[in-house]
Amino acid sequence: MTRRARLVWVAVGFVLLTLLLGRLLAVSATERLWAEALGIGASHADITRLKVLLHLVAFVAAAAWCSGNLYVVYRSVGVVSVPRHVGDLRFLEAVPRAYLAWGVAGLSLLLAAVLSQLAGDWWYHRALAASGVTLPETDPILGRSVAFYLFDLPWQRRLHEFVAACVATAGVVSATLYGLAGAVRVGKHGVTVTKSSRVHLGALLVVGAVVLYWGFRLDPAEYVGGVHAAQFDAVLTEVRLPTAKLLGVMALVTAAITVLWMCFGRSAVLVAAWSVLLIASLLGRHLVPGFASSVRSAERLALGTDPVVPRELRSAAYALDVAETSMSLSTEPNRQQLAQYANELQLVPIWDPFAVRTVMNRWATSGPHDRFSSVHLSVYPDAKNEAVPVYLAVRDREFSSRVGVAGLSWAELHTPPFAYSQGVVAIHAANASSSGKARFIADLDRPDTADTTLADVVLHDSSVVFGPAAESVAFVDASSAAGTFGVLVRGMWRRLAFAWMLQRPELVSSRAVPSGRKMLRHRSVRARLDRVAPFAQFGEPYPVVADRRLWWIAPGYVTAEAFPLAPPVTWRERTIRYLRAGFVGVVDAVTGETSVYLSGDPDPVGQVWGRLLPSLVQRWDAMPSFVREHVRYPVELFAVQAGVIRRLDVSDTSGAVPGAPTATLQDVSLGGEPFWWVGRGVANSTERLRVRAKVSTGEPQHLSAILDGSMQDGIPELSLVRFDRPLRIPRARELLAKFGGGRVNESMVAGAVRPALAGDGVLSVLAAYLDVRDAEGAPVLAEVVFQWGSIVERGPSLQAALRRAALDAPPHVVSLAEWNTARGWFERMDAARRIGDWAAFAQAYEAFRSALSGKDDPRP
Repeated sequence: MTRRARLVWVAVGFVLLTLLLGRLLAVSATERLWAEALGIGASHADITRLKVLLHLVAFVAAAAWCSGNLYVVYRSVGVVSVPRHVGDLRFLEAVPRAYLAWGVAGLSLLLAAVLSQLAGDWWYHRALAASGVTLPETDPILGRSVAFYLFDLPWQRRLHEFVAACVATAGVVSATLYGLAGAVRVGKHGVTVTKSSRVHLGALLVVGAVVLYWGFRLDPAEYVGGVHAAQFDAVLTEVRLPTAKLLGVMALVTAAITVLWMCFGRSAVLVAAWSVLLIASLLGRHLVPGFASSVRSAERLALGTDPVVPRELRSAAYALDVAETSMSLSTEPNRQQLAQYANELQLVPIWDPFAVRTVMNRWATSGPHDRFSSVHLSVYPDAKNEAVPVYLAVRDREFSSRVGVAGLSWAELHTPPFAYSQGVVAIHAANASSSGKARFIADLDRPDTADTTLADVVLHDSSVVFGPAAESVAFVDASSAAGTFGVLVRGMWRRLAFAWMLQRPELVSSRAVPSGRKMLRHRSVRARLDRVAPFAQFGEPYPVVADRRLWWIAPGYVTAEAFPLAPPVTWRERTIRYLRAGFVGVVDAVTGETSVYLSGDPDPVGQVWGRLLPSLVQRWDAMPSFVREHVRYPVELFAVQAGVIRRLDVSDTSGAVPGAPTATLQDVSLGGEPFWWVGRGVANSTERLRVRAKVSTGEPQHLSAILDGSMQDGIPELSLVRFDRPLRIPRARELLAKFGGGRVNESMVAGAVRPALAGDGVLSVLAAYLDVRDAEGAPVLAEVVFQWGSIVERGPSLQAALRRAALDAPPHVVSLAEWNTARGWFERMDAARRIGDWAAFAQAYEAFRSALSGKDDPRP
């Protein structure tokens, strides 16, 4: 290679390195400025330092290990020759030692860069492991503290995986290089290994055997913690745990035999020792436990531990503190109670979310690029402090392309008024007009003043600068957005960093974005919270209007891959054994102010992060009270809890209430996704926002239980209502067909059939809509249908349908005995009238009226 060619390659490499490092520095600087603007710069700096330190330690350790092994190979192989051809001549040319040295250094750095990527999540597990937390709960098999599985075991597993990867990489690369150099040859008489290479490869095998011993020592905790997905039965204690100890001893014996091979070079002994170890590992970990499980009866497989202990551990893993109750369903519905249920169920949402979203998108959009992607059920108190169910929807703004929309430039699309949307719309969830139209609420301080006139919710500022759909950056005037949390655009270095990070060269010039603007990053609420608190994973945010301001609230989850005796669940395409909603994230939709709070019932992992980062994680009581009262049950945790309850073992009846049915929810399924509800519960009579799930069994499926989750003073409450017998829930089209001579009106669209608990029965409630598919109109609530046993009725509202069913009751027939009783009370009433005893008269009159009508007077 000529000198000019070398200079060209050096220049190209310098440019590529500059572009890569410049991009990294630009992103790092912008993220630091963003964190400082939010007031969390110190906490993020601590996390960044820990990340960089551990990544650097992993890189240095891997580089030292790989370079050391490659240097031994470099010193052992001597001269390396490559074949060359000149005409018909063929000869070997020795590779210069300098080239080999540079190759060793380059390969070492490359392998270290790849291996150090395993340290990506080390900071999280190292911080938890260094917290020194102790918990009183222990697993009943090994007697280890639950804290070991949550904090120590994940960190040890990461270290073991890293060391194992380093040893395996060094062994494969070294053996390959020795083979290419001829130090290891396979001939007719077996494998021939030079002394220097034998010592090196033997040392690697010894280290590998020690690493295997380390892994076998971790196996018992990983079995109990569920990392290896082993069944919690007698095979675990009688086969898997003893086998793990035996394999550990065999690994140490194999290491000793490898040392003998290094000294004497008996390859057959080495191959035999490692073959026995690998075969024993395969048999002991996979084949023998499966065979032992297949030949044992169910009685012999029983673990024999206290059933209360696994239940307590399951509760700690998924917050399964369930209040279980049983309900004996009435065989014959009582029509006389239906009017009473109309008052009890007055808060039931009769509008379905999809219908509300359609109403919003057809009536309430303010431009061609506005939309309502989701609606959320909430509860707001009226002037009498009574709950009112309300659907809230926030406008999103979406453009079909980032540049050139309606002739707008990139800068115009990312500045007001195009950068974000405006306004929130609220609909009364349990009410509709006489014509079936939605009733809008303009003032959520007075939610009982609903009207069919479209009106946005009154706010101090209706701008929705931060929201779930706000993916891109925005630039706002700093003078008009003084309280907005953004990074001020000023100076050439900041402009260069912003332009490099966003890949928009025009940002360098003040023409596109004048000085004095603020750059708003991470405007998507969920991504913003994930970046603010990287130790948590936040769920879908929901809007809340409080203090005439729009807020976004999202639950923050913490997970663990190992927890003793906890059933595995699939959550966000991962298998976990621990899930708790330890945090609550709150974002101001206008200013972007972001706060992370501990939940009202924090778990141990959440409490540790609260102690490690007190400036970032605030206490529950530090949340404003007007926001705190709108925190709802974490729906993703609820879905996982429902799945765990669904898989309860038949023999696990510990903790059940006296008199409850012994049949559990084995081989059952959730009848549809969890749905939001407003009303009373069985365990408590407070009217509040609830998330519910139907638990069904059989084919066709019948309702077996209802799971209910709600919040009480920041504490999640979970209740399970089991029925004494399965109840068939009709389908939507089946309910609608009862009023159409067996046929369904094709112009009518049905919502979801949802169960409502009322007294000793379950009502199946359904809302039907008209014109929901009409692009020019909006859906109109046609009727609400309910079924309770053999009673099926409809009306413009659920309350009207219930009262109509009560009025359709057959007349009461008075028997001869009842007539004689009534005659006796009439004579007493007449006697009291004659003497002027009006108290006795009133008592006799009430008894006389009840005897004739067959029911008590519901009026006071």
